[in-house]
Amino acid sequence: MTPEFELGVLRDGAMVLFTTRGLSHELKRVEFYRDMKLLKLIYDDGTDDGDLIEYEVTDHAADLIKGSARNILVVDAQNMDDPEGFDVPLVQIGI
Repeated sequence: MTPEFELGVLRDGAMVLFTTRGLSHELKRVEFYRDMKLLKLIYDDGTDDGDLIEYEVTDHAADLIKGSARNILVVDAQNMDDPEGFDVPLVQIGI
């Protein structure tokens, strides 16, 4: 089974999130809930409901996110012939 999400770090330290799930709308931001180690995609569709990514990130990945810049590159890789990317704010919530 192919994972729906892959989280990585680019050479310059920027975070990147690949998804094969597909995005329902353009992204507005990504929220990281520090206490639960979960990411949530918030779309630019007039609501703040979004999609909670139901995979807890590892402790190592959580540390990388906590120390990262304020943006994250999200790549919709559902169609690899024409991938779409969004450079959006990464909002960290919690202690």
